Amino acid sequence: MILALPSKRLLRALSSILKDSAPTRPAPRHICLACRGQLLTPRANRAPQRATSLLITKATRSASTSSAQGSPDPQSSFTLPDISSHYSIFPNTLPLGPPPAGPFNINLTALRREFLQLQSRFHPDKFPPEQKAKAEALSSRINEAYKILRDPLLRAQYILLNTYGIDVTSEDNSAHPMDLGILMEVMEAQENMEEAETEKQIMALKEQNQERIDVTLQLLDDAFSSRNAEVARRECIRLRYWASLAEGLNAWDGKGSEVRLAH
Repeated sequence: MILALPSKRLLRALSSILKDSAPTRPAPRHICLACRGQLLTPRANRAPQRATSLLITKATRSASTSSAQGSPDPQSSFTLPDISSHYSIFPNTLPLGPPPAGPFNINLTALRREFLQLQSRFHPDKFPPEQKAKAEALSSRINEAYKILRDPLLRAQYILLNTYGIDVTSEDNSAHPMDLGILMEVMEAQENMEEAETEKQIMALKEQNQERIDVTLQLLDDAFSSRNAEVARRECIRLRYWASLAEGLNAWDGKGSEVRLAH
Protein backbone atom coordinates (compact mmCIF):
# COMPACT_ATOMS: atom_id res chain seq x y z
CA MET A 1 0.00 0.00 0.00
CA ILE A 2 1.43 3.31 -1.01
CA LEU A 3 0.77 6.33 1.26
CA ALA A 4 0.35 9.72 -0.35
CA LEU A 5 2.74 12.31 1.00
CA PRO A 6 1.11 15.46 2.38
CA SER A 7 1.40 18.51 0.22
CA LYS A 8 3.57 21.50 1.22
CA ARG A 9 0.44 23.57 1.86
CA LEU A 10 -0.84 20.93 4.30
CA LEU A 11 2.51 20.85 6.13
CA ARG A 12 2.52 24.60 6.61
CA ALA A 13 -1.02 24.53 7.96
CA LEU A 14 -0.18 21.78 10.47
CA SER A 15 2.93 23.67 11.59
CA SER A 16 0.91 26.81 12.22
CA ILE A 17 -1.70 24.89 14.25
CA LEU A 18 0.96 23.26 16.43
CA LYS A 19 2.71 26.60 17.05
CA ASP A 20 -0.46 28.37 18.13
CA SER A 21 -1.49 25.52 20.39
CA ALA A 22 1.91 25.27 22.16
CA PRO A 23 1.56 25.78 25.92
CA THR A 24 2.83 29.06 27.32
CA ARG A 25 5.66 28.70 29.82
CA PRO A 26 4.52 29.92 33.21
CA ALA A 27 6.47 32.88 34.55
CA PRO A 28 8.49 32.32 37.71
CA ARG A 29 6.88 33.86 40.76
CA HIS A 30 10.07 35.39 42.11
CA ILE A 31 10.50 37.93 39.28
CA CYS A 32 8.82 41.35 39.07
CA LEU A 33 5.51 41.95 37.32
CA ALA A 34 7.15 43.81 34.41
CA CYS A 35 9.53 40.93 33.68
CA ARG A 36 6.72 38.38 34.13
CA GLY A 37 4.71 40.27 31.53
CA GLN A 38 7.65 40.11 29.16
CA LEU A 39 7.90 36.32 29.58
CA LEU A 40 4.20 35.85 28.97
CA THR A 41 4.38 37.92 25.78
CA PRO A 42 5.37 36.08 22.58
CA ARG A 43 9.00 36.72 21.68
CA ALA A 44 8.12 38.28 18.34
CA ASN A 45 5.97 40.93 20.07
CA ARG A 46 8.40 41.82 22.85
CA ALA A 47 9.73 45.39 22.88
CA PRO A 48 13.51 45.77 22.51
CA GLN A 49 13.84 46.81 26.15
CA ARG A 50 17.48 45.88 26.61
CA ALA A 51 18.63 47.82 23.55
CA THR A 52 16.68 50.88 24.71
CA SER A 53 18.05 50.48 28.22
CA LEU A 54 21.59 50.35 26.92
CA LEU A 55 21.09 53.51 24.90
CA ILE A 56 19.65 55.37 27.89
CA THR A 57 22.45 54.17 30.14
CA LYS A 58 25.06 55.28 27.61
CA ALA A 59 23.47 58.70 27.24
CA THR A 60 23.18 59.08 31.00
CA ARG A 61 26.80 58.15 31.52
CA SER A 62 27.84 60.61 28.82
CA ALA A 63 25.81 63.39 30.44
CA SER A 64 27.17 62.52 33.87
CA THR A 65 30.73 62.61 32.57
CA SER A 66 30.17 66.01 30.93
CA SER A 67 28.56 67.30 34.11
CA ALA A 68 31.38 65.98 36.28
CA GLN A 69 34.05 67.43 34.02
CA GLY A 70 32.09 70.63 33.57
CA SER A 71 32.55 73.13 30.80
CA PRO A 72 35.95 74.82 30.93
CA ASP A 73 36.07 77.90 33.11
CA PRO A 74 35.91 80.86 30.73
CA GLN A 75 38.47 82.69 32.85
CA SER A 76 41.00 79.89 32.42
CA SER A 77 41.15 80.58 28.68
CA PHE A 78 41.88 84.26 29.22
CA THR A 79 45.34 85.58 28.56
CA LEU A 80 46.29 87.93 31.35
CA PRO A 81 47.57 91.33 30.20
CA ASP A 82 51.21 92.24 30.54
CA ILE A 83 51.26 94.56 33.56
CA SER A 84 54.98 95.29 33.49
CA SER A 85 54.15 98.89 32.47
CA HIS A 86 51.12 101.08 31.89
CA TYR A 87 51.70 100.87 28.15
CA SER A 88 51.94 97.08 27.99
CA ILE A 89 48.43 96.74 29.45
CA PHE A 90 46.98 98.23 26.24
CA PRO A 91 48.77 96.39 23.40
CA ASN A 92 46.08 97.11 20.82
CA THR A 93 46.16 100.88 21.28
CA LEU A 94 49.83 101.19 22.20
CA PRO A 95 51.63 98.32 20.43
CA LEU A 96 54.93 100.22 20.24
CA GLY A 97 54.99 101.12 23.92
CA PRO A 98 56.16 104.45 25.34
CA PRO A 99 58.37 106.96 23.52
CA PRO A 100 60.73 106.99 21.77
CA ALA A 101 59.48 103.74 20.15
CA GLY A 102 55.87 104.89 20.30
CA PRO A 103 54.36 108.38 20.08
CA PHE A 104 53.62 110.52 23.11
CA ASN A 105 50.24 111.69 21.81
CA ILE A 106 47.85 108.75 21.68
CA ASN A 107 44.35 107.96 20.41
CA LEU A 108 42.22 108.49 23.51
CA THR A 109 39.11 107.02 21.89
CA ALA A 110 40.90 103.75 21.10
CA LEU A 111 42.45 103.74 24.57
CA ARG A 112 39.07 104.05 26.25
CA ARG A 113 37.62 101.30 24.05
CA GLU A 114 40.38 98.88 24.99
CA PHE A 115 40.10 99.90 28.64
CA LEU A 116 36.38 99.07 28.72
CA GLN A 117 37.05 95.74 27.04
CA LEU A 118 39.67 94.84 29.63
CA GLN A 119 37.46 95.91 32.51
CA SER A 120 34.61 93.80 31.18
CA ARG A 121 36.89 90.83 30.57
CA PHE A 122 38.51 90.85 33.99
CA HIS A 123 35.64 92.14 36.11
CA PRO A 124 35.93 90.59 39.60
CA ASP A 125 32.30 89.42 39.51
CA LYS A 126 33.18 87.03 36.68
CA PHE A 127 35.69 85.13 38.81
CA PRO A 128 35.09 82.48 41.50
CA PRO A 129 35.49 83.57 45.13
CA GLU A 130 38.98 82.11 45.47
CA GLN A 131 40.20 84.25 42.53
CA LYS A 132 38.25 87.42 43.26
CA ALA A 133 41.05 89.10 45.24
CA LYS A 134 43.48 88.69 42.35
CA ALA A 135 40.86 89.91 39.90
CA GLU A 136 40.24 93.01 42.01
CA ALA A 137 43.97 93.75 42.11
CA LEU A 138 44.20 93.35 38.34
CA SER A 139 41.17 95.59 37.81
CA SER A 140 42.73 98.25 40.03
CA ARG A 141 45.97 98.00 38.05
CA ILE A 142 44.10 98.50 34.78
CA ASN A 143 42.27 101.52 36.22
CA GLU A 144 45.51 103.09 37.39
CA ALA A 145 47.18 102.67 34.00
CA TYR A 146 44.20 104.11 32.16
CA LYS A 147 43.93 107.09 34.50
CA ILE A 148 47.56 108.04 33.88
CA LEU A 149 47.70 107.39 30.14
CA ARG A 150 44.51 109.28 29.30
CA ASP A 151 45.84 112.46 30.98
CA PRO A 152 48.68 114.09 28.98
CA LEU A 153 50.25 115.66 32.07
CA LEU A 154 50.23 112.45 34.11
CA ARG A 155 51.46 110.56 31.05
CA ALA A 156 54.40 112.94 30.57
CA GLN A 157 55.30 112.72 34.26
CA TYR A 158 55.14 108.92 34.08
CA ILE A 159 57.47 108.75 31.08
CA LEU A 160 59.96 111.18 32.60
CA LEU A 161 60.10 109.21 35.83
CA ASN A 162 60.21 105.70 34.37
CA THR A 163 62.42 106.39 31.35
CA TYR A 164 64.73 109.15 32.59
CA GLY A 165 64.37 109.02 36.37
CA ILE A 166 63.13 112.63 36.47
CA ASP A 167 60.42 113.34 39.04
CA VAL A 168 58.91 116.73 38.25
CA THR A 169 56.36 116.27 41.04
CA SER A 170 59.07 116.32 43.69
CA GLU A 171 58.55 118.87 46.46
CA ASP A 172 62.20 119.85 46.09
CA ASN A 173 61.78 122.47 43.37
CA SER A 174 65.50 123.24 43.45
CA ALA A 175 66.09 120.03 41.54
CA HIS A 176 63.96 121.37 38.67
CA PRO A 177 64.14 125.19 38.73
CA MET A 178 61.40 127.13 36.94
CA ASP A 179 62.31 128.67 33.61
CA LEU A 180 61.89 132.47 33.87
CA GLY A 181 60.14 132.68 30.51
CA ILE A 182 57.58 130.08 31.57
CA LEU A 183 57.03 131.87 34.87
CA MET A 184 56.30 135.22 33.18
CA GLU A 185 53.93 133.57 30.70
CA VAL A 186 52.03 131.81 33.46
CA MET A 187 51.72 134.95 35.60
CA GLU A 188 50.30 136.89 32.65
CA ALA A 189 47.74 134.18 31.94
CA GLN A 190 46.65 134.09 35.57
CA GLU A 191 46.29 137.87 35.65
CA ASN A 192 44.08 137.83 32.56
CA MET A 193 41.88 135.21 34.17
CA GLU A 194 41.51 137.19 37.39
CA GLU A 195 40.56 140.34 35.47
CA ALA A 196 37.89 138.60 33.39
CA GLU A 197 34.35 139.80 34.14
CA THR A 198 32.18 138.13 31.55
CA GLU A 199 31.57 134.63 30.27
CA LYS A 200 32.66 135.76 26.82
CA GLN A 201 36.07 136.79 28.15
CA ILE A 202 36.46 133.46 29.90
CA MET A 203 35.60 131.58 26.70
CA ALA A 204 38.27 133.54 24.83
CA LEU A 205 40.82 132.73 27.55
CA LYS A 206 39.86 129.04 27.35
CA GLU A 207 40.53 129.02 23.61
CA GLN A 208 43.91 130.70 24.12
CA ASN A 209 44.84 128.24 26.82
CA GLN A 210 43.84 125.26 24.70
CA GLU A 211 46.13 126.55 21.97
CA ARG A 212 48.98 126.68 24.51
CA ILE A 213 48.21 123.12 25.58
CA ASP A 214 48.19 121.87 21.98
CA VAL A 215 51.56 123.49 21.25
CA THR A 216 53.06 122.09 24.45
CA LEU A 217 51.80 118.58 23.67
CA GLN A 218 53.46 118.70 20.26
CA LEU A 219 56.72 119.92 21.80
CA LEU A 220 56.53 117.07 24.29
CA ASP A 221 55.98 114.57 21.51
CA ASP A 222 59.01 115.89 19.64
CA ALA A 223 61.17 115.93 22.77
CA PHE A 224 60.32 112.36 23.76
CA SER A 225 60.79 111.10 20.20
CA SER A 226 64.29 112.63 20.07
CA ARG A 227 65.15 111.51 23.62
CA ASN A 228 65.62 115.10 24.72
CA ALA A 229 64.90 114.69 28.41
CA GLU A 230 65.64 118.32 29.31
CA VAL A 231 63.16 119.77 26.82
CA ALA A 232 60.62 117.15 27.84
CA ARG A 233 61.08 118.15 31.50
CA ARG A 234 60.64 121.84 30.70
CA GLU A 235 57.53 121.30 28.60
CA CYS A 236 56.06 118.97 31.21
CA ILE A 237 56.34 121.74 33.80
CA ARG A 238 54.78 124.19 31.35
CA LEU A 239 51.92 121.75 30.70
CA ARG A 240 51.30 121.47 34.42
CA TYR A 241 50.61 125.22 34.61
CA TRP A 242 48.37 125.19 31.55
CA ALA A 243 46.40 122.29 33.00
CA SER A 244 46.03 124.20 36.25
CA LEU A 245 44.91 127.30 34.36
CA ALA A 246 42.29 125.23 32.51
CA GLU A 247 40.89 124.05 35.84
CA GLY A 248 40.75 127.64 37.07
CA LEU A 249 38.91 128.80 33.96
CA ASN A 250 36.41 125.94 34.27
CA ALA A 251 35.83 126.86 37.92
CA TRP A 252 35.23 130.55 37.16
CA ASP A 253 31.87 131.64 38.58
CA GLY A 254 31.87 135.35 37.71
CA LYS A 255 31.97 136.37 41.37
CA GLY A 256 35.61 137.35 41.49
CA SER A 257 36.69 134.19 43.29
CA GLU A 258 40.44 133.94 43.55
CA VAL A 259 41.93 131.04 41.60
CA ARG A 260 45.49 129.98 42.27
CA LEU A 261 47.49 127.95 39.81
CA ALA A 262 49.23 124.82 41.03
CA HIS A 263 53.02 125.10 41.05
